[in-house]
Amino acid sequence: MPWEDALIFAVDTLNAYKLKKDIKVITATKIFTAFDLFKALCIVQSLKCNTNECPTGVATNNPTLVRGLVVAEKWKRVRNYYQHMLDDFLALLAASGCHSLDEMNRNLIYRKVDK
Repeated sequence: MPWEDALIFAVDTLNAYKLKKDIKVITATKIFTAFDLFKALCIVQSLKCNTNECPTGVATNNPTLVRGLVVAEKWKRVRNYYQHMLDDFLALLAASGCHSLDEMNRNLIYRKVDK
């Protein structure tokens, strides 16, 4: 099941049985585009980095994963990538009519479904 559908199903089910206040829901996904970021914030995203398995090596003590993180070489690429993603995200936020992150919710995301 795609993570979005699974997360929505799990949260809605917990809310229906009034259990959400007692259970924390965690999911992991990759954010590649501004729309991925927008969608994740609308749905509510939690990251995997606290498990010591961060795939980028930033939030881990695993030497194999840390080896690929060479800040002196990669900082410009990372800055450019996130600057462009942030610019695109802000354009989507403005297009949605939201003025803050608190106004975002899953009703802003529409999926095409083939029947």
